[in-house]
Amino acid sequence: MNKESESARRLVHEAYEKLSLKIEGEGYRFNIGYVLNKAMVDWRLMHGLDLKNMEVLNVGCSEPIDEIFFASHVKAWTAVDFSPSSIAAARNVLEKELNPQLYKKISLAVADATQLPFSDETFDLVVSFSTLEHIPLAADRLQAFSEAARVAKKFVIITMPNKHSIFYFTHRQLMKNGKSDYGYAYLYTMSELKSDLIKSGLQPLRFTSEYEIPNLPLSLVRLFRPIRRFGTRIGFLCKK
Repeated sequence: MNKESESARRLVHEAYEKLSLKIEGEGYRFNIGYVLNKAMVDWRLMHGLDLKNMEVLNVGCSEPIDEIFFASHVKAWTAVDFSPSSIAAARNVLEKELNPQLYKKISLAVADATQLPFSDETFDLVVSFSTLEHIPLAADRLQAFSEAARVAKKFVIITMPNKHSIFYFTHRQLMKNGKSDYGYAYLYTMSELKSDLIKSGLQPLRFTSEYEIPNLPLSLVRLFRPIRRFGTRIGFLCKK
């Protein structure tokens, strides 16, 4: 790893260690805009899966928003993060905000996305929501995709910030001014993300962004489909 990548990785680690201090009191789960965007992309890609019979792995949980929402919908849920402080804060939040029966379904651990500590095909579904973009090296991001594929039995869902969106300009300004609360991020295009998923041995089944327009008549689907490419968050549901 070169010095630039080491620096970026350190910035991400420091940023998420700092963010962990806010998780219990003023986290993103209280930000309706953030949760709405997550629901329209991350959770939409989970729609239609038989979650009640699934064991799920979440790679990069940070604040346990997904754990709180899905605890009652899954068979079991494991969440990992490379930030020890984030995992500790997530555990405190879940102990306070989930009833004991639901909390028993959740397992938390510190782990690196590029070296997941699980056997092949351990989980029915592996998800990683706007997380792997914080890995500085392209080869390491691809390794993280491959690791998600390796430990999945059936499906993988990965979402990313979109380079072809208005967030790109905000991201550039934040990085230039040193005001980013996430340290570093690599923004993907739809085609680039799809290509990396295929390289990792996955078969993309469904794409979405927050610009997906539901319940369109078939006559309008093709007309509005290109709009999805410009959402701030994009992602794919993939088959193993």
